[in-house]
Amino acid sequence: MSSARTVTLDDAPATEQPHWLLTVVDHPDPTLLGRWIGVPVGEALTLGRDAALASALLEDPGVSRHHARAEARAEALEVTDLGSSNGTWHDAARVSAATLRSGDVLRVGSVTFVARRAERLPPTAAGAGFPDFSEPMARVGAALRDVAGGVVILRGRPFAGVDAVAAALAAQVDRAGALLPLPARRGDDFAPLFARAAERAVLIGPLPLADAVWQDELVGALRAGALRPRLALLWWPDRPDDDELARAALVRSLDARVIELPPLAARREDLPHLVRDLCVRVHGRAPRLHHGLLVALLRARWDDDLRGLERFVRAHLAPPLDGAPLGLTAAMEPSLVAVAAPPVSAAPGPVSAAAVARDARWIRPAGREVVSLEGRHALARVLRVLVDARVERPGRGVEVEEIVGLVWSGQRPVGDSGPHRVHVAISTLRRLGLGDAIARDERGYLLDPRRSEVVQGDG
Repeated sequence: MSSARTVTLDDAPATEQPHWLLTVVDHPDPTLLGRWIGVPVGEALTLGRDAALASALLEDPGVSRHHARAEARAEALEVTDLGSSNGTWHDAARVSAATLRSGDVLRVGSVTFVARRAERLPPTAAGAGFPDFSEPMARVGAALRDVAGGVVILRGRPFAGVDAVAAALAAQVDRAGALLPLPARRGDDFAPLFARAAERAVLIGPLPLADAVWQDELVGALRAGALRPRLALLWWPDRPDDDELARAALVRSLDARVIELPPLAARREDLPHLVRDLCVRVHGRAPRLHHGLLVALLRARWDDDLRGLERFVRAHLAPPLDGAPLGLTAAMEPSLVAVAAPPVSAAPGPVSAAAVARDARWIRPAGREVVSLEGRHALARVLRVLVDARVERPGRGVEVEEIVGLVWSGQRPVGDSGPHRVHVAISTLRRLGLGDAIARDERGYLLDPRRSEVVQGDG
């Protein structure tokens, strides 16, 4: 395995070799946001400030000269801290070593990345008019570059960012540089609508394509030559009852190009830029985000896409008057639960956090000495289940029955004895110092992300 090899935006080869991409999502120099380092699968890279490492992304005083080592494997990126001054962080936990999967957050000193495995290197982000630093959106941006007119179908979830993509296309091809929205209602007379849209870029949608008559009228109007817009953007939101045959027929009849818009969960690298843009639009300026809050935002599911993100920005991300960075707070948790998954791996903010060993060998209550669990095997196994859940599915409780099955897998506790053992173990762990760091939700027990921190190695 070779060392100190990296691929950056400036020297990306034409190879289709799989890579692990580290995309910058937080950096003291904002001009470097969205840039990435690529580590070919099967090779290794030393991350650091040393000029020989050939990455301007890490030239910051918060990064050590030889900070960490990243080894790209087929299924994971293995990262090892090299004795750095400011530490290496996996999501919100400081680690000596960690195994990163796609979507995980890596912090090297003062620089934060999102890790992602890619089958091929993405196109260079080229300022498409919307954040296109993630691989899926970079490919959307690349697909738009050669669109000069015709019919384009934008397909994606209702709040996946169709307005921004449509506006970028309009700026590219419309003589007025602006998008002309047209209604998409049954009974529309397309002739007068398109008469206003000659040589313009128009957005039509969301399309009621279950109406075959309406679809035929739309196709006829778009084929009408003299009244045809320069660019017709048809927005077809993804829905559970989509008629794929109707979509295919429309594409064929219009000789249309289809551009798929990824959901927000597939483009996490763009999220800090989206948050910043929303904050400026809503609050007038963008706040600095504490690393714990940034991790929570990046790791959330965002089922409601940009609408849910905007609601969160309006409710919780007003910049403090003193310019202090915003941290994850208890007030944010209900909103995060409502629009995404429960909050994840938050670095401790104003709440004191208990430290827990990744292998569950010890705990360190907030402000107290380490408590060893050596020899307390059942207790350690129960804690290990909670720690694994904290890392793998943060913010989600583990059912009591699942804990029984994992801890006492070779036994068959009779009646209520299994759940009783779990409750006794939880009570003991709380008494040893974890206290309210062990919470309970509608599913079962969990380590509260705000009140606990998972630590690799010795305490």
